[in-house]
Amino acid sequence: MRTAVVTARPVRFSYRGRRGEVTQRHVQPWGITAWHGHWYLTGFDVDRGEPRVFRLDRVTGSVAFAGAPGSYEIPDDHDPRAVVASSLAGGEPVTACLRLRPGRGNVLRRGARVLPPEETATLAPSCAPGTTDWDVVEVVAADASALADEVLGHGADVAVAAPDSLRDLVRRRLQAVVTAHEAPEVPETHDAGGTA
Repeated sequence: MRTAVVTARPVRFSYRGRRGEVTQRHVQPWGITAWHGHWYLTGFDVDRGEPRVFRLDRVTGSVAFAGAPGSYEIPDDHDPRAVVASSLAGGEPVTACLRLRPGRGNVLRRGARVLPPEETATLAPSCAPGTTDWDVVEVVAADASALADEVLGHGADVAVAAPDSLRDLVRRRLQAVVTAHEAPEVPETHDAGGTA
C-alpha cells in the first residue's frame, strides 16, 4: 500500500466492512496513517466516486495494482490524520495550541504546525513558551474529545496551552481518573474474640 501512495498508483482489494460484508474496492491511495491503535488508508474510492477511509486490517487477501504509477494526483492539502479523525469522530472540531517536551509527542507533531516564539504570543498569551524549553505547536483536530484523549495519552510530555475549553476537558478527565482511583476509607476492624 505504501508503494501505491508514494507512486500515485491505483489499487484494488477486497474489503470487509463493519457489518462483515466483503466488497471489491478500486482506490487511488492518498495516504496512510495510524489512529488510536489502527492503521488507515485514505484515498479516492473510484467506484463510489468520493474520498474514503479504509482500515487496513479489514483488507482481505492481496492488494493488486490497478493502473500505472502517476495516473492520478494526491491533493496538495491532504492530511491523512485529519481525514481519519474527521471520519471517525464526528465531534466538535478544535484548533489547539500545545506545548510538547522536545523529542516527545511525535504523534501529535505529525500534521501540526510548529509555532515560532514571535507568533505564539499573538495567538494566545497562554501559548507563549515563557522560560520553558518546550516546543509550541498548533494542532487542528476534527474532534476535541479525541484530541483530549490523545493529549492524555502522552502524560506529562504534553500540555494544552489553548483553548481553555480543551484544557478544561483534559482537567475534567484527569480528575475523573483521580476520583475513580481514590481509595475508599476502610473501617477499622476488631477481632471478635477481643485479642489483637
